[in-house]
Amino acid sequence: MKSRYLFAIILCLTPAAAQQKSTADDVVVKAMRDELSRSMKKLQMENLEKPYFISYSVVDSNSAYVWANFGSVMGKPSEQRWRSARIQVRVGDYQFDNRNFYTNSGGSGLVSFRGGWVTLPVDDQYDEIRRQLWLATDSVYKKAVQDISRKRAVLANKNRTDVVPDFSKEEPVTLSDVRPAVAINIPEMENEVRQLSAVFKRYPQISTSLVSLRINNEYSRSLNSEGTFTTSRLPEVQLFISSGSQATDGQPLSAGVAWRGRALGNLPPVPEIVKRIELLCNQVGELRAAPLPEHYAGPILFEGQAAAEVLWDRFLPHILAIPEILADGPQNESRVPRDDQNLVDKIGLRVLPEFLTLADDPTIDMLGSIRLFGMQKFDNEGVPSRRIQVVENGILKNLLTSRAPVRGFPRSTGSFHTGGITPSNVIMTSSKSLPLDELRAELLRRAKLRGREYGVIVRKVDFGNRSGDDGGLPPGSMAVLLAYKRFPDGHEELMRNAIINGIGFGSFKDILAVSDTPIVWTAFYSPRSFSPSETAGSTLASLAIPALLFEDATVQKPTGTVKKPPILEHPYFTKK
Repeated sequence: MKSRYLFAIILCLTPAAAQQKSTADDVVVKAMRDELSRSMKKLQMENLEKPYFISYSVVDSNSAYVWANFGSVMGKPSEQRWRSARIQVRVGDYQFDNRNFYTNSGGSGLVSFRGGWVTLPVDDQYDEIRRQLWLATDSVYKKAVQDISRKRAVLANKNRTDVVPDFSKEEPVTLSDVRPAVAINIPEMENEVRQLSAVFKRYPQISTSLVSLRINNEYSRSLNSEGTFTTSRLPEVQLFISSGSQATDGQPLSAGVAWRGRALGNLPPVPEIVKRIELLCNQVGELRAAPLPEHYAGPILFEGQAAAEVLWDRFLPHILAIPEILADGPQNESRVPRDDQNLVDKIGLRVLPEFLTLADDPTIDMLGSIRLFGMQKFDNEGVPSRRIQVVENGILKNLLTSRAPVRGFPRSTGSFHTGGITPSNVIMTSSKSLPLDELRAELLRRAKLRGREYGVIVRKVDFGNRSGDDGGLPPGSMAVLLAYKRFPDGHEELMRNAIINGIGFGSFKDILAVSDTPIVWTAFYSPRSFSPSETAGSTLASLAIPALLFEDATVQKPTGTVKKPPILEHPYFTKK
């Protein structure tokens, strides 16, 4: 496992220029430029609009994924390499075009049903790359002229109170953000996950476990008819570890940890990883012995990772400005994303306490001595990144936007990544904060006012939980992995399978207090795509969030049915 760091050191000593050929000699770029130029000049069906905008994005991906259970590598780990292109064709003009519209009919060729994505040869063969771009562009163009016709037909029967352009005008730029690729060595990756997963052999209380290591290198070239040209490579590394069991009543129990970054050197040393695995196993053992929660209504303190997780899930999605998407028919209308909080109308209103400020800053990669991983110089639409003050002294000032404008936001904030709008480095600051011990004391004071003998502290949330066999959690509920009763004498009691209700977007306005020290947490953010026919990916985002004390929420037991535990014990620990 030490070789992981050797590979990282060797890679850092390799000049970045040697890892990727210059764009002047890039066959792919030449094919992109030549076919885009020809299409802008000559692509037009008789008596129909010609394109006013075309963009090509070609992504070369080199990735590997390995995973192990209980000391054994599972499946057949392999390194994968592929090349794909996304073609966007707009007809009409910036004010009104074929985009921001969803229909599941029409189109020509497979590419029309994949959001404009097409597979390209991995060989640098100019003629074949250009042929594929030609066919894909033709397909996307034909669907574009069909869509704009259908869009006009839909609008003929509607009155629009707010009319905003379909596409923003942005200055053309030439930018590059090409970082060193992460070395992929399948045998070394297998050895690492095998050894780490073998730690679970010391813990009979664990019935399921997983250790996985994923490396993804994507080199992207993007070009559009406005003159923007960008190249980027932002490697992604993730080491994910999970462990699980069941309580005697069948309720699922789990604990997990993930490290994410841009290089293998961002992962902690192996001895530290082993200690975290041991901690996870002990947590699951403690959860098996812990009681189910009693009904509780009152203040709840989200500490550490849980503070970032609750903001991630319940607040961040609502500051991403989704444009109005028209659809041809009630069934299609039900499938397009909507701004259910209507935050455009909340600009200038208070959404956080007056002592809190929230910014999204993709221009930095360090917060003090702590590394952030949401830094990006520009987005997938070629718009330069910049710091956005989202909330200032509690007042909502801005939303994160793409080149699809919304009312009041005619320009992009450079926040469009992997098929949707995403946060980058989200930083919450406070003009009034408390040391963590004092914040816990405030929790208990507030709980006492409600007639409670204890307060509730949450240290890890599980938004992936599907509790029970009969449909999962009630709407608006969230499952909690680590929740504790805290008593006035300072001792804490662990609860298992707690379900929390009453924390939504509006709850953040009534946060009572925060701690004076933030925790930095990094995860992959998967945005909502603007259209059901397009699939969004994910991108790294880091949050720096203090502990958050909410005034009102409820805690309850899980409902529904669960599977019974295995009849026999784990065979490894009972073998003769």
